[in-house]
Amino acid sequence: MTRRSPLARRSPLARRLVPAAALLVIGAPALASCGFDYQTNQVNTISMDVGERGGTLDAIGVVLVSAQPGSGTLSATFVNQSSESAAGVESIAGTGEPVVDVPDLEPFEVAPLDRVTTLDEGGITVEGDFVPGEVAPMEITLSDGSTIELDVPVVPGCRQWEGVDTSAESTDPAAGTTETESETAESETAGTAYDCEFPEPFHH
Repeated sequence: MTRRSPLARRSPLARRLVPAAALLVIGAPALASCGFDYQTNQVNTISMDVGERGGTLDAIGVVLVSAQPGSGTLSATFVNQSSESAAGVESIAGTGEPVVDVPDLEPFEVAPLDRVTTLDEGGITVEGDFVPGEVAPMEITLSDGSTIELDVPVVPGCRQWEGVDTSAESTDPAAGTTETESETAESETAGTAYDCEFPEPFHH
């Protein structure tokens, strides 16, 4: 009597599943592998901000937050990678359209192996005709004369950026006005802020 092997006695479905399982096992190392080549080691820059590394100062997380038309707050972190000498930011200016002006920037220094985040110092006030969704070309001049040129995204002061833009805030009544008049003007200014509410869903 001829005896059939265990494999031969399996159902047609089982015989079809065996090769498929074998292919999965063979392909698993290729799917799971991750090399350490140039592409893998690159800094992940999937975000709403921009930056540049490798110069006198690293400029990272640069974004212009605007909660209302006409002004905004520039957020950025400057990192000094040198262990020997300080480096600084002398000026920041717009270089194209939309128009950007940084009227009150005080030059500042970054100590060796240290960093300065502009929001820790109240942010950098920016004025101009930019609106959220645009990209503002800007040039940052450093203390050694070198420059960093960036296309800075303009974002609304909503969600993760809520409260970042303080450019429209008034700390003291303006000269020649009473405190009540100043509060009224501030309230009117706040009324021009961009709407951060999501639109109501449309139902048929």
